[in-house]
Amino acid sequence: MTERAHFELRFESFNTFNHTQYNAIDDKNTDGAYGQITSTSDPRTLELGGKFVF
Repeated sequence: MTERAHFELRFESFNTFNHTQYNAIDDKNTDGAYGQITSTSDPRTLELGGKFVF
């Protein structure tokens, strides 16, 4: 590689410690799930990326 060309490497992590993140609590009092947590966010996500600049 020369002075003008270089390589960039990137690593990203989301929800690294894998803690539960709740999305929605059912607020409709017409069904049996009233007051219950109905969904959660995605679990741990890791991303790796690279870029060659010239």
